[in-house]
Amino acid sequence: MKKIIIILTSLILIVFIFIFNRSMKDFFIKNNEVLRNLNMLQQHEYGLNYYLLKSTTSLYYNNDNISNEIKKMKEHIQFLSSNKILTQFDAYNDFLEYKSMLYNKVQLIYKFEKYNLPIKNSLVFLTDLNSMLPEIEAPKEYKIKTAKILSNIFLVKNATDKTFFSNIDIEYFKKVKIKDEHYNRSLILNIQVFRKYFPKYNKYLKEILSMPTKDLLDKTMNKFVNEINQRMNKFEIFAYGIVFFIVIVMGIMLWLVSKLEHDYNIIKKLTYKDYLTDLDNRFKFEEDIKKYKYDFLVVFNIDHFKTYNDYFGIQIGDKILKHSALRLKRVIPHYFNNYGIYRFGADEFGVLVKGELNKKIIEAIITHLEAPLKIDELEFRLSFSAGISDKKPFLEKADLALKEVKKDMMTKVKCYIDSYNQEVEINFHRLETLKKAIDKNEIIAVFQPIYDNLTNKIVKYEVLARLKVNEKLESIWPYLEIAKENKLYHHITKAILKDAFEIIKNKKQNLSINLSMQDLENEEILGYLFLRLNEDNGKYLTIELLESEAISDYTILKDFIKKVKKFNVEIAIDDFGSGYSNFARILNLNVDIIKIDGSLIKNIHEDKNSEMITKLIVEFAKNANIKIIAEFVHNQEVLDKVKELGINMSQGFYLSAPIENI
Repeated sequence: MKKIIIILTSLILIVFIFIFNRSMKDFFIKNNEVLRNLNMLQQHEYGLNYYLLKSTTSLYYNNDNISNEIKKMKEHIQFLSSNKILTQFDAYNDFLEYKSMLYNKVQLIYKFEKYNLPIKNSLVFLTDLNSMLPEIEAPKEYKIKTAKILSNIFLVKNATDKTFFSNIDIEYFKKVKIKDEHYNRSLILNIQVFRKYFPKYNKYLKEILSMPTKDLLDKTMNKFVNEINQRMNKFEIFAYGIVFFIVIVMGIMLWLVSKLEHDYNIIKKLTYKDYLTDLDNRFKFEEDIKKYKYDFLVVFNIDHFKTYNDYFGIQIGDKILKHSALRLKRVIPHYFNNYGIYRFGADEFGVLVKGELNKKIIEAIITHLEAPLKIDELEFRLSFSAGISDKKPFLEKADLALKEVKKDMMTKVKCYIDSYNQEVEINFHRLETLKKAIDKNEIIAVFQPIYDNLTNKIVKYEVLARLKVNEKLESIWPYLEIAKENKLYHHITKAILKDAFEIIKNKKQNLSINLSMQDLENEEILGYLFLRLNEDNGKYLTIELLESEAISDYTILKDFIKKVKKFNVEIAIDDFGSGYSNFARILNLNVDIIKIDGSLIKNIHEDKNSEMITKLIVEFAKNANIKIIAEFVHNQEVLDKVKELGINMSQGFYLSAPIENI
């Protein structure tokens, strides 16, 4: 009876193990197929964006590549939609969201191409007309206007800025008579086509590029891989349990167990390998760091790798990564005996080492990595940086060292030291201090006088923010970037606005406040500003806008200025001359005051270049009937010089530091 039970048990176990082995292998192979399709979908996502942008810059570029990318993406989407494995994971919901968003993106691309084609056709014709312009028989004024209008159109296309349309006088060309009427009709027709289709072209292009399909796909992939890893851990526990039980019951199961472990290792390899370089990936790194004792980690980074992708395409970028991985695998064994090589991200490689840390060895490895590299008849000279950490957590601290390398153009390798972490700790402390100040209403306004250079009397005050910390006022400057990154900046602006309007209401004092582009895009700030302007007299208020900020949409800025000027508010451009100042834009914005940046004023009494630039700004401002304020007046020599140059007003610590009460 026992023999029969043992035989039956053995048969049942054999059948069970066989079925389990087949099922697990089939499950992970299908998972790998899902992951492969997600990876391919990601590549085509990059390709689609690349070819779309290329179609906007090349006049003779067709849309075959875009169509091919969309077709391939649809094939992968169809496979993943019908795959039963993916539906068993939480990542499936993210995939469905991505699928819906991709469908909307494709529809927008189809709409975009409807406008892109006539735009490019018109540009081709206009380019031909431009080349013919010197040869046609027409008045000089006609040729000048034609050249100007063609220049504006090409600027519109390249800058995607609709404000250039205001300079296109089409009525002139409709009325003018020239000998070559066909030329004039072609010019008018193509200009009209361009004006008709460009707004939609620009609108759809911006909408397409702003869609976060790549981020959503990355999220789907990461979640899918994490869920596979979790299930693998469960499979691993179950598999070892079966192995233990079979060893106890009978030796016949050894063959099946060995086969099971073999299949398991194959599956594990698929999960822990980087598909592009065949190096171990981040998941394998996390596992190795727990299992084995290593002495330090080196993180190698290809400097400016995004440039190679942008200029030469993703395929060249992938080949650069593959060759870099091969070079690492060849050179590392010459210097270390116990090591592990990993790919962490797009252009980051890690090497875990058991042994003595020697910075010169890492520099020698970089020299090998930077040897000339030839790919598809192109020769590249890559540049590498490296961050090293012998303190745990290795990756976090090696990344901090790598960031320090990026700040120092003269160094390629840095080892982590504890001071690198101080900046992180300081930022955490500042964030907590800022939050506490906001909660306790301890964002305090101070006031720096602005003097008339003729009368030497105060004409207004600039309202500045200070932070009350331990009953002392601190400059808000160290907290501004932290406030912007953590979406707290509007609290600072609102506190200053509130104090400023109370003083205007009670004392009728002229005040000047700073607003950033971030403020102009914040509905809460704009709502509060216009509410108070409706209640109080705007003639006492000057709004300073930063010229040094990157202004992405001048339409928003112009609309804002137009609205506030209805309340008699003055508009000043702050830090003028600190960036790429554009006089034409400033005139178009209809401002009242220019504040010349302190970088030009502080050395104006001894720096001829600063004096020359300032003279140019003063001449421009006076011709445009715009008042001028000099910032950073810090001694008598500077004050004398700004008065000599005819600057209307001055501001600086030499005249007065900010005061708490006025």
